[in-house]
Amino acid sequence: MSEDHRRLIRQRLTDARHASLTDATKALGMLNTLKSAIDDKKIVVDPGLMNELNSEIKHLKAEDSGSDDEGPDDAGPDSALDDL
Repeated sequence: MSEDHRRLIRQRLTDARHASLTDATKALGMLNTLKSAIDDKKIVVDPGLMNELNSEIKHLKAEDSGSDDEGPDDAGPDSALDDL
């Protein structure tokens, strides 16, 4: 895994965590977009970092399932890994 990929993935995780403070649905969308981009581009990610991403998604899904908001997941204006 390149250092640039690691830095970018960590930044996206941080952005999603900040977004989750006000909008869990948006944060979940951001993380799902990130995971899809990693899978689509077949990027090899450190197991610990991938576990961190999956853990955040699982946590937000559990949190989001309790909400009444049925709006679409908004991943935000910029794609997860366009900088790669």
